[in-house]
Amino acid sequence: MKTSVYFLSAPGRIKVGISKNVPRRLAAIRKQVGRVHLIGHVPGDYGFERHLHTVLAAHRIEGEWFTECDAVRSVVDRVLLDGDLLGFSPLEKPVHQPAEQTAEEWLAMFNKFVGMVWPGDPVAGFADHFELPRETVSAYLTGRETVPQIVSSAFAARFVEWMLQKHVAETA
Repeated sequence: MKTSVYFLSAPGRIKVGISKNVPRRLAAIRKQVGRVHLIGHVPGDYGFERHLHTVLAAHRIEGEWFTECDAVRSVVDRVLLDGDLLGFSPLEKPVHQPAEQTAEEWLAMFNKFVGMVWPGDPVAGFADHFELPRETVSAYLTGRETVPQIVSSAFAARFVEWMLQKHVAETA
């Protein structure tokens, strides 16, 4: 299933996110945030979402939320109405290149980060945030299932980048 980069509005802010199922993600966000409105969505991957976050960094409120202002609306309109990729090239290399790790090292690092972000119920928090089945997440976090190295390395890089952005936003 292909992913979409979506744009949501809530009073005073706009969210730029990614999902394989935009209507389901919208429903989940409404449960967390309350009233939100889907502005629109376009086909896109994590690299494009990350690029948009970089373009809008000066307007970041927290995480994937940005101040609703003319500059942010202009970017959203350029993407949705004009199909403008704003300089993004799908051939760009990821920002972070993960070091080679054993499966055990990766699992230990991954569990540490997941536990820091969702200390109460890491499985539920992680599964809900990334729209994954809880029993699948549980199987991977406990080591009952192994993540293929190519997937784990790519995901680890994305997850670590997300953690760094979250940390910077919280300490700013």
